[in-house]
Amino acid sequence: MALLAASCSSDEAVTTGSGLQPTEGNNLVVYIGTASNLSRAAATTDPGQAAENQINRVTLLIFGQNGIAKSIQEVVPTGQLINTRVPNLAVGDRVYLAVNISSNVFSSISRLADFEETTIAIDRAILGGSSNDQVANPANAPMFGKATLQYVTGRTDAFQATVPVNHMLAKVTLNTLNAMLLGDATFTPTEIFLRNVPEYLYLSTANSAAEQDYRFFDNEGRNFYQGEVSNNEFFRAYLGTGANLGGFMPTSPTLTATASSWNDNEPALVFYTMPNNAGTPTQLVIKGQYKPANTDESKTVYYSMYLNYNTNSSVVPNGGPTRFQLYPNYNYSVNVMIKNAGTDNVDDNPNPDMFQYFTKVEEDYTFGVLQSVNAQFHENDRQNQSETSGDRSIAGIDTVNTVVSGSSYENYDFLDNLSVGNFLFADGSYGSVPNNPGKTPIGIIFSITPSTNDGAYHGYAMALRDVNSSTTCTWGPAGNIEDLADLTGTSSYTDRSSDMEGRTNTTEYLSSTAYAAAQAARNYSVAAPAGTSGWFLPSTGQWFQILTTLGSMSTADALYYGWDGSTTNMVSNQCAQSINNRLSALPSSTYDAFEMATTTGYSYWTSSEYNGTDAHTVVFGSDGKLSFAANASKSTTHRVRAIIAF
Repeated sequence: MALLAASCSSDEAVTTGSGLQPTEGNNLVVYIGTASNLSRAAATTDPGQAAENQINRVTLLIFGQNGIAKSIQEVVPTGQLINTRVPNLAVGDRVYLAVNISSNVFSSISRLADFEETTIAIDRAILGGSSNDQVANPANAPMFGKATLQYVTGRTDAFQATVPVNHMLAKVTLNTLNAMLLGDATFTPTEIFLRNVPEYLYLSTANSAAEQDYRFFDNEGRNFYQGEVSNNEFFRAYLGTGANLGGFMPTSPTLTATASSWNDNEPALVFYTMPNNAGTPTQLVIKGQYKPANTDESKTVYYSMYLNYNTNSSVVPNGGPTRFQLYPNYNYSVNVMIKNAGTDNVDDNPNPDMFQYFTKVEEDYTFGVLQSVNAQFHENDRQNQSETSGDRSIAGIDTVNTVVSGSSYENYDFLDNLSVGNFLFADGSYGSVPNNPGKTPIGIIFSITPSTNDGAYHGYAMALRDVNSSTTCTWGPAGNIEDLADLTGTSSYTDRSSDMEGRTNTTEYLSSTAYAAAQAARNYSVAAPAGTSGWFLPSTGQWFQILTTLGSMSTADALYYGWDGSTTNMVSNQCAQSINNRLSALPSSTYDAFEMATTTGYSYWTSSEYNGTDAHTVVFGSDGKLSFAANASKSTTHRVRAIIAF
């Protein structure tokens, strides 16, 4: 398996128009997902998040606390991994990610204040580089996020930041179109389009409707765009269906006096638009032929409706707190009931009494593929800490060359589904979370080298939660287990780390309920997928793998029982934090994080026996020490974390 994130000397970054070159410095790793897809702006079915959440290019921008750009670089991802180098990182640096946006957009940027004025034009944002001006590209939709670099807990040579990234576009779905007309009146839709779509968007974020961290369109001296074919002024084909609805025309398009409906079995039409304020609100317009009751003559009418607004309720939908205003990262799903004739022209101030409509936001149009940015020094890498912007040195920052010791740092390889740090899902499949939407993770992969005694499995995964929510239990009664070798005193960690027989060990204990730890692991409440080993109590060797792969502990520094940390370097906390960083790809409510051993430590049982009276435990010590093979009386109580072979 390639440890791509461990590269320390040969990474070459893409140059940018800013002239800032990431030459020497911290290794920076970004985990993302990439693919390609293409879909029309107006579609008879929703392209879906799989198409909309693609990442095809990323511009990484890092600014120091003084607002000076440290690095602006565009990186084309390989698979799901970006690995590049960024100089002069420090706690408090601001990290910005502009997804599917070329670095050319930022060619004149050297300061954060300039960046905050950056805008993306409508064609670039919605077309996504398509050569056909009638086609939107949801797979190249702009996304954006920001975060602040922090130290990894207990270390001064490693940085990390988790960057939430959101779509910058809004989405409009015409979900249902119904009618309840008088007499023999009819209405036949012929064209559906958006109007008052802003000319550009600012790069900023809106992580929730309550968070007003977003700059809306400033219409002073600017244009609004629309998608009605007969209106040439600021027309954009991708903002409408085209005349006569083209291929979107249903089999029976005419709505009548009864409560008839049109395309009510699936989303009828899907558009992408720009966030907009309520001053000149974006509207969805339904155009068509209306025939009044008791006449044979029809006429062209328009039904103009606000978005993020309900005619039958004073409550604003949950797509942002201000009515008529469109926020980024939301899907505005509209249901329409026509009861009267529309207006002769597009209506700037539509009268809700003319017809009824209801906007619902079923869920946030949320992008969640980007998981984290981690920057860490590699062993013996010489770092140049001079902070510059272009060729200008920043006053007060001296050049300091340091050699960083220690070889424990994060390794990431998400190019293969069968990779340490990816997840086992409830259906028995495995891989990264972004590539498996809708699946339920049940374990995190810590090894892809199963014991030969366990059978033909792909690897091992650790349960996401402690058994019984961190409650403790005894190991079992005293007395040697006949078929298990005692792992007593030894001068080498290899003896204790070589016991990979957790499944075999656990099987030995299942004959008696007195062996509480093994029974608890085996009966872990999450169902084991078909074709797996079932849950069992990990051995010392399997815990050693968890601590070295997920916990990033160095094998070179291991003693016969573990790692000899202190209250100064707190390796027990470093290991726990590293495991938690891996788990943080998931919502925090779905896993039990490993605690920081502050005033007291804590221990987990292994399935490995020390002797007749003692068994081995994994200890996260409050003194900073970390053990994978400390012996404890079998009658004492400790935590249980199960593992599984898959």
